[in-house]
Amino acid sequence: MENKIIEIISRVSKKKSEDILNNMSEKELWDSFAHLELILSLEEEFDLMLDPEEIAEMRTPLKVIEVIKDKI
Repeated sequence: MENKIIEIISRVSKKKSEDILNNMSEKELWDSFAHLELILSLEEEFDLMLDPEEIAEMRTPLKVIEVIKDKI
């Protein structure tokens, strides 16, 4: 699951998967439009709905992984 999440972040951020670090900030990886694309892609891929509070927490790849793991 973590690899799939990193793949999605990679696609949205247009960075290579191997260049994405768990502690990179959202500013290093995506803008507000890309953040929306990330959320929609994650919801579709994992068949879930994210709450606004969860979305606000997703500021690093590690937090994205944690939030998705908690939802599944």
